[in-house]
Amino acid sequence: PDVDKARDKDRKPAHILAFAELQKGDTVLDVNAGGGYYTEILSRAVGECGKVITHNGPVYKAFRKPEEFKQRYGNNRLANVIHLDTPSEVITLDDSSIDKAFMILAYHDYYYLHQARDKKPADVDSALKSIYRVLKKGAKLVVVDHVGPVGSTPADWHKLHRIDTAAVQASLKKHGFKLEKTSQ
Repeated sequence: PDVDKARDKDRKPAHILAFAELQKGDTVLDVNAGGGYYTEILSRAVGECGKVITHNGPVYKAFRKPEEFKQRYGNNRLANVIHLDTPSEVITLDDSSIDKAFMILAYHDYYYLHQARDKKPADVDSALKSIYRVLKKGAKLVVVDHVGPVGSTPADWHKLHRIDTAAVQASLKKHGFKLEKTSQ
């Protein structure tokens, strides 16, 4: 869609897909996919033999606009996409079922204080444990986010919609993830 093409310049999807080493046939999880901009890109990239599970926790589900959702997914437009809306940020999929997970411009929102979570941050530990659990051995988690000031706090992340890269990396490491590479 034209509205998506306008976003491409800033979001650099070709770079992200190459960075992630996405393959045709992959089973991919799009964590807190929102309106589905990246879901659509991932759907096309994995092809007909691949699968994309588009996830939205309570905050992202609250932001999702019904008309945009219908335009994106209506009439089985993206046939290889499965929707997963959860009452928390915990991913409820089978263990070791995902080749790659993407969290695009969404990690900082675990700390966003929204009424859909009773103005509390997400249970980040449980969310990350669930993502780690559903990834196959050797699978990748790709995190793309707005970079916040070094040493900033969760209160800053809520307010600025930016997050300290070192805090993200430390949290992921705590849950068993290993940093393989970074990109600007």
